[in-house]
Amino acid sequence: MNTLRLLLIVALLLEACTSRSNRRSADAACDVIPEAVAGIWTSENAVLNERLLVEGVAVYLRSDGLGGIVGGPPPLGYQIYASYSQGGVLDYEMVEYGETVGTGQLQVNPTLETLTLEDRTLRRRFSQVNDATLLALGVRQEDVARCGQGS
Repeated sequence: MNTLRLLLIVALLLEACTSRSNRRSADAACDVIPEAVAGIWTSENAVLNERLLVEGVAVYLRSDGLGGIVGGPPPLGYQIYASYSQGGVLDYEMVEYGETVGTGQLQVNPTLETLTLEDRTLRRRFSQVNDATLLALGVRQEDVARCGQGS
């Protein structure tokens, strides 16, 4: 019951994050993140309920750059839009109510298969982020369906 309540809180908080798709170019490529970098990345101590973070830190990243960053407890986060640089850097924008509220970078280490978020090392737990997970995180249906990434 407590886990369900936390998941509901995450969904409600992230539901407030709205689409930036109206600000993105309609011609923007949908595949901007390499397949080896897309997925669900978590801190070592992260606790998940299925694919949803309950405790720790998680980065959800689809190959079109749509995703989220969540930390907890309680789980709180932002919808993000990321792009990949060949130098092993993911630049991202955190979005709330359709406005960019912050930016940041994730360092990609392909040799160690890690992402670094500030001082935290994250490892990939899942190679894909499905639509149901993004919707549960509060990402708007229009954004999830934008590039038809799958179920």
